[in-house]
Amino acid sequence: MLNRKSLLLSLLGLMFVSGVAFASNLTERNIYGILSDNFSGALQERSQSTDNIRLNVWAESADPSPVLMEDDPTGKEGWTYMKFVCLKKGETGVGAGGWSGLSYTFVKSDNSTAQSTDISHFRYLDFWIRLEHGNLKQLQVGVTSGQNCTKSLSSLVTNTEGVWQHVVIDLTTLGANLSSVTNVFLVICDNLTEDTTFSVDNIVLRTNNSSTSFTATLKNVETMQNIPSNPNGHIIWKQSVFHNNWQAACQYIELDMDTYSCAWDVKIYTNNGGSGRGGLWAQGTEREYVIPMCWRASVKELKNQSGKESYIIAQSTAAHHNLYDAGLSQGVDEGYYTWFYMKDRADVNFNDAGDLDYITVWDSSLGYHGEVNAIGQGYYDFGAAVNKKPRIYFGGGFNEAAGDIDYTANIILEMNVE
Repeated sequence: MLNRKSLLLSLLGLMFVSGVAFASNLTERNIYGILSDNFSGALQERSQSTDNIRLNVWAESADPSPVLMEDDPTGKEGWTYMKFVCLKKGETGVGAGGWSGLSYTFVKSDNSTAQSTDISHFRYLDFWIRLEHGNLKQLQVGVTSGQNCTKSLSSLVTNTEGVWQHVVIDLTTLGANLSSVTNVFLVICDNLTEDTTFSVDNIVLRTNNSSTSFTATLKNVETMQNIPSNPNGHIIWKQSVFHNNWQAACQYIELDMDTYSCAWDVKIYTNNGGSGRGGLWAQGTEREYVIPMCWRASVKELKNQSGKESYIIAQSTAAHHNLYDAGLSQGVDEGYYTWFYMKDRADVNFNDAGDLDYITVWDSSLGYHGEVNAIGQGYYDFGAAVNKKPRIYFGGGFNEAAGDIDYTANIILEMNVE
């Protein structure tokens, strides 16, 4: 069990509570992701951002050979990490001086030319490293600012194989000009006395601020913009949905968080005060009325259009009436349940893994829930996000909705941090 600190955003009667979005990852965030499944930061191998990051390796051959490990549950953070195979000095392909190395390098929009970048907002370079074989203590790690500024790992790690070790380097001790950095994560592995294979994960820049922020922004599905004309933050559906089956709402909630932890999660559920009230709820004169709701988390910009990943909701004919994306056409059908029924707190067992699947939107081990991902699984998207800001889309089942009744929901967004 985590020792949890919870931050709650409550949408009373579908009323929205928001925070202030971050303007710049490099100047205002406490965490900047260099190689991360979960933390916002660089757009790796992309050209849409001035803070692109590219992986470089150096030697006469492909050493140190990088291998991207994907969908691997042994990663420290998420399911994606990098593995490197480095040859010892004098071995074929390493060169007479034994030089070999790797770096994550800031590049210009052409994705090849190095670009000096100001990282002086940050104090620490954090990463996790795991020895597969060889000697970690002979590695040098740091940054490049005109010259290589590195620190030996000899006193920071052990040579225990198969164990993730957390390394924290104080950037201010490297003697670098942090306002002009090209290689933001430099590893020099020349002079190795034995072949060494190691993995790295969760590489981030970090300030010395340990506070946690958790924000949510209500946006319009069609424009993907904030909704100033909706000051109370209500999530709404088009009037034409009533007496139709599952229909998506016109708004979504974009989540953002800024904290450093390898164990955290974001949950969503209703708290309508009683069992069986998961969704929109109303108390009539003679009985209760419930409109079931569902949610889906995605980093994609979902539109209501057939043949593409969308927010067209359909209910399967299977015994459990699972909900799926009916807009997809390429080999994805009702067997991939991208939408989750909204559960109420009264019906949730926080010690049951099955219940937690239905209320967990985003977490540090599995990424975003509710995606159809590249390996054909319909529940999670393992760290495939670029901007690390999942959107929560909502749906309602209006087939048996009663007219002239005001339905509301007390929706809770809860972030738990180790």
